[in-house]
Amino acid sequence: MPKEPEIEFDWDEHNEQHLKRHGISPEEFEEAFLIDPEFMGVEEVKGEERNYAYGPTKNWRMLVLAYIYREGLIRPVTAWDAPKSLAEEWFRIRRS
Repeated sequence: MPKEPEIEFDWDEHNEQHLKRHGISPEEFEEAFLIDPEFMGVEEVKGEERNYAYGPTKNWRMLVLAYIYREGLIRPVTAWDAPKSLAEEWFRIRRS
């Protein structure tokens, strides 16, 4: 069976501190990105495509994630706690 490509994240002090202001750790961002995110869409911000998704951490904290693809890496931009309606939608999609 072919090995899945490894996903790498582009972390630095700037995006780590931005997440910290929202009470979210880099580990939580990565968990929500890797476990089973639901893609929300893309918008152009400052000439780059910003992607949005939402998904759970290992402790079932539902997060909305904003990130860009840059030079083959996932660059986290920000994240915040998802509203209850998105958490309910995530579970509803997976039950169907």
